[in-house]
Amino acid sequence: MSKLEHESALSRRSFLVGLAGAAVTFGFTPKEGAAEEQGSDPFEPTIWYSLDRSGIVTVNIIRAEMGQHIGTAIARILADELEVDWGNVRISAVDTDPKWGVMSTGGSKSVWLDFPVFSRAGAAGRIALIEAGARLLGVSPSQCVARRGAVFAANQSISYGDIVRRGEPTRQFTPDELAKLPIKPASDRRLIGKKTNALDIPAKINGTARYGIDVQVPGMVYAAVLQSPYEGGTPTTVDDGDAHAMFHLVFA
Repeated sequence: MSKLEHESALSRRSFLVGLAGAAVTFGFTPKEGAAEEQGSDPFEPTIWYSLDRSGIVTVNIIRAEMGQHIGTAIARILADELEVDWGNVRISAVDTDPKWGVMSTGGSKSVWLDFPVFSRAGAAGRIALIEAGARLLGVSPSQCVARRGAVFAANQSISYGDIVRRGEPTRQFTPDELAKLPIKPASDRRLIGKKTNALDIPAKINGTARYGIDVQVPGMVYAAVLQSPYEGGTPTTVDDGDAHAMFHLVFA
């Protein structure tokens, strides 16, 4: 891309971001960005997601989005097990806190590597919500079933949002408990393998998505791999002393 094309692309994107900012300024805020009611506490059975009193589920994504819609794939795994409407699911790209563990992305391994983690996290929330919903409905958990963001028992039902709004559930799960939770059989899945809207598309279209090129930190420098201009060519000498020094400074 030429310098002129690069500046033009950035200008178009800046324009889109400006439009998004103007929408907020004039009160045209999107439904999914609406603030929770004052004093509300979302339900967080694990660190992988939260459920607010409006029934909105926000899934924490630790993998990098590189055009493969990884956030959508992982959120779908969790939402299927949690039993929520896809329209009430959001994704959030997390920070670099060590609590998230290894955050590498590559080798086409994100989905199968994260499947047991996020499926059991969804199962944990479903179990906790059924238990809390049963208490609020005055029935046994064995009489209840979770479907599309609500707990049903005979002719009664209560939404996940209502359960959270009424201060339930409060149950938390340890890593050992999570590892032992059963997940639904493939025949009972409602989202996995089905056509759904990718959750990252709107932000990419309206210019609000944050890309690697947007990140700036104090003292930031840039580098590029120097390669031979000829196929099969190799460098005769390499002076990587400064690079090694920087690496040890950052990761020591």
